[in-house]
Amino acid sequence: MNTGFYHAFLTYNFLCFLQLIKELGAPVEYIVLPTFAYEHKIFVGPFSRKFPRAQVWVAPRQWSWPLNLPLEFFGIFRAKTLKDEDLSTPWAGEIEQKVLSSPEVGNDHSFCIFS
Repeated sequence: MNTGFYHAFLTYNFLCFLQLIKELGAPVEYIVLPTFAYEHKIFVGPFSRKFPRAQVWVAPRQWSWPLNLPLEFFGIFRAKTLKDEDLSTPWAGEIEQKVLSSPEVGNDHSFCIFS
């Protein structure tokens, strides 16, 4: 894959992370939020505004605690939902994906793994 595929990133220095992406020299085409976790979710909005041409994909059944806020509250707009073994994703020919759920924990949250 000759494009940027960024998923579940954590960064404590957003500007440093942007510099690393610039050094790679590949366009950011996909931003993927494969988990419900806040520490991953919080960077998707700013990142998608920095790269407005990138497609945003998120794991299904997103939620937040203590208030269940919509993705738009986190600045995540125009997101597509990841589906189990979805062959329509742009990376389907190169990367497999599987959506996992954990209803035992509550809120029926999910996350997506790639291989």
